[in-house]
Amino acid sequence: MGEIEAKISNKLAFWKGLGLSCKGKVRVVNMFVLTKLFYRLEIVDISNSIKIEFEKKIKNFIWNDRKTGRLELNALTLGYQQGGLQLYDIDMRIKTMRIKWLEKLSRVDKNEIERYLVDIIIGDYREI
Repeated sequence: MGEIEAKISNKLAFWKGLGLSCKGKVRVVNMFVLTKLFYRLEIVDISNSIKIEFEKKIKNFIWNDRKTGRLELNALTLGYQQGGLQLYDIDMRIKTMRIKWLEKLSRVDKNEIERYLVDIIIGDYREI
């Protein structure tokens, strides 16, 4: 997880000084930052402490390291109609990906399930 954390930090540092609006920063986080994390989370789990670190980096990026006048991330995850900015919720996304994976797994023939799991988990991850 260290390499993905470095990539995310570099992405945030790149976009930080470009004078984006709050809405623009949320879009950057959704498109360029969280997608890297979600891609990795298809295979491995994330600890709560690492998730909190990512959320902290995202908050600091969106609010320019300001400590006062900040909204909580859960307020930013709301839709535009509810006053939010549609920031992806990390926990909800992880749960959604797991449900999708289980649904896909449920469609595999039971006689081929072991081979399927090996192909998906080991083959895709290690490019075997």
